[in-house]
Amino acid sequence: MRRNVVKQIENMKKLTSDLRDAYGFKDPALLKFLRAGHLWSSNKNSIDAYNKLVEKYGNSMVSLNASHYHSACEELQSLRSVMRKIKAPIGAVALAKTISQNTATLEVKRAFPSMRWSVSAEMNGGISYTGRTSHYGDNVLVVPVTWMRSVYDHGISIVKGPDGNRFILKSKRKLMPRLEEDDITAYRVSFLKAKNRSAEIQEGWVLKFTGHDTEILSVHNELSQAESLLNRRVKKKVEDLLFN
Repeated sequence: MRRNVVKQIENMKKLTSDLRDAYGFKDPALLKFLRAGHLWSSNKNSIDAYNKLVEKYGNSMVSLNASHYHSACEELQSLRSVMRKIKAPIGAVALAKTISQNTATLEVKRAFPSMRWSVSAEMNGGISYTGRTSHYGDNVLVVPVTWMRSVYDHGISIVKGPDGNRFILKSKRKLMPRLEEDDITAYRVSFLKAKNRSAEIQEGWVLKFTGHDTEILSVHNELSQAESLLNRRVKKKVEDLLFN
């Protein structure tokens, strides 16, 4: 478990570094108040740096990217807090709950960045979604305490569907020899589909093709449609490799 958290911290550090480079967040004063979550600050240097980005990219884009960066910093702090707890006595179940909750929070924000999220991990294995009750409220999501092990570690937390991302809430691998002969793993899943800042839970299938140094995913409510989508994506990947 400790090794798993260390890996998550390393991945999160890389993510925050990549976000800084991608979004142009380089000014030390700007980074300080973005990490704190303040969109405005009394520090003139940070305001000037922020305004320059707004002039270049627009307020909505910079605000969204700043929020994304702040969320990543928050999750990194949470993971470091988990690591401190590991060094102290802590139950395995409590630790699994904390890790699943923190990682699922980051992933659902990555899947649907325009929506506000609050995530908890529950012992009973249940899942639920409750839409925000006010303009500034959070969308509330419940995942199983085993989410990290059963979803994230399989690399299927976010899967692109025919019309946008799906966030996988729950999964169970299904043995299907016909598919496995072609290096395809099948999962029966419950997933979250979001549109127009509202979401709903649906049932379906995730298929994962594992090839040389590549993984290709598909998701759909129907197995046959998930298979058809996966075949198209594998074909496109092969064509890209051949012609590029």
